[in-house]
Amino acid sequence: MPANPARVRARLAGLPHTLDACERRIARHLEVEERTLYPRLHAHLPDETGTLEAALREHDTLRQLIELLRHKSHRLAGSEAGVEGDIEAALHDLVDLWRLHARRVDDVIAPLLARLPGVDHG
Repeated sequence: MPANPARVRARLAGLPHTLDACERRIARHLEVEERTLYPRLHAHLPDETGTLEAALREHDTLRQLIELLRHKSHRLAGSEAGVEGDIEAALHDLVDLWRLHARRVDDVIAPLLARLPGVDHG
């Protein structure tokens, strides 16, 4: 049975607030990586440039998805058909990419950081 559009819109009413909180948390994480970790990795492990570029593309896509969701959430106030489905798809994409990025940090970036000079390996 399809969801009631009015009920779905009511559940999505808090989306702008949720996006603000999400954006703040994600932005802090991305900023730390971009200003501190990635430059240091690039300076000491230039052969890993492709790995870092892939992670930076994920950063760009995460930001784009948040902006897309913000744009779509403003369209909820109107009567545009299908915006709820667009939001649902973008939310799934955001969550999936965030999980993928977290795995990349754990499985790829953290081991690279351990290879840097001055990192305690004990």
